[in-house]
Amino acid sequence: MRNATKQIEDRQGLYVPEMESDACGVGMLLDVTNKPNHYIASSALTMLENMEHRGACGCEENTGDGAGMLTQLPHLFFYNLFSERNLVLPAKGNYGVGMFFFPKKEKTRIICKEIIEQCTEEYGFEILLERNVPVDNSFIGKSALDSEPRIEQIFFKSTGVNFDDLEKRFYFLRNAIMKKVYFLNPDLVDEFYISSLSSKTIVYKGLLTARQLRPYYLDLQDPNYQTALAIVHSRFSTNTVPKWK
Repeated sequence: MRNATKQIEDRQGLYVPEMESDACGVGMLLDVTNKPNHYIASSALTMLENMEHRGACGCEENTGDGAGMLTQLPHLFFYNLFSERNLVLPAKGNYGVGMFFFPKKEKTRIICKEIIEQCTEEYGFEILLERNVPVDNSFIGKSALDSEPRIEQIFFKSTGVNFDDLEKRFYFLRNAIMKKVYFLNPDLVDEFYISSLSSKTIVYKGLLTARQLRPYYLDLQDPNYQTALAIVHSRFSTNTVPKWK
C-alpha cells in the first residue's frame, strides 16, 4: 500500500502509466522456406481485413485511421514491369525501390523531384524508372480523398559495384531527401513523404481502413506480387491526427 501511495504521489499531471495500452492491430505471415509467393501477400491482406475492429475511422465510415503492409520487394512483379517497358531490372538485391508520397500540385512536385535527383547523384545512385502507382480511390472517404497524395515508385541503382552496404546507403538517401525537402520547403512536411526506400522491403500504406488497402492498391491484387514475408498494420489513432504519411 505504501509503494502504491508513493507511485501516485510521484505522478506528473494527469498521465497514468498503468492505464497505457495499445489499440492498433498488427500481424505477420511468412513462408518458412523463404520462397516468395502470392499466397503470403493475399493471406496477409485477409488477416488485415479481419482486424478491422483493431482500427478506427473518422467521422466518415469510409475514412480510416490508416492501414498498411510491408513485404519483401516483389522481384517478379517488378521484373515484368521493366520487361513491358523494354528495360532491364538489375539482379535481386542490386537495386532499391522507394515509395513516395508527392504533393498533388505539379509545381511543388517538381521541386521535390529536383531535390531527389540532387541527393541521388550525391549518394552514388542513379534513377532507373519512375512509375505512377495505380490506385482506385473511388470508395475512400472525402477526408482521405482531399489529402490523398500522388503516389509514385522510384527505382534506384548504385553507380558503384559494391553492394555490401547498399541497404545502409538507401537509409541515408531517404533521410537526406526528406530533410532537404522539409528544410527548403517547410510547408511540405505533410504533403511529401517516403514510406519506404530499400533494396529488401517495400511498404504499401495509406489513410485507409483495413478493408480498403487491397482494393486501393492494384499492385497487391496481381498474382505476380510475391513475397515470403508480410507484416500488416491497422491503425487506431489515440493521440495524433491521422494523415497519409
